[in-house]
Amino acid sequence: MVLHFQGELSFNQDCELNGCFLIFSLKGLHEFLGVENVIVYTAFRKIIYQSSINEELQGFGGKVELHRSTGKVDESLYKLIKLQ
Repeated sequence: MVLHFQGELSFNQDCELNGCFLIFSLKGLHEFLGVENVIVYTAFRKIIYQSSINEELQGFGGKVELHRSTGKVDESLYKLIKLQ
């Protein structure tokens, strides 16, 4: 699953643009994408963890990595970064 953002982004406290990084929780990403009516959060989370997202993002010069671990998947923060 590769995400391509254009234009202005708006976020709640679970998803923010910080310099060259997009920092998000999985719940925040689910909400930001507006897929609540299409797929429930638990199924969305499972798809993300079973995907090859970093392999796909490398082709676009990006990578998702752990930003801050809380020990709980739903509360941890991740960041989308641009590879150098």
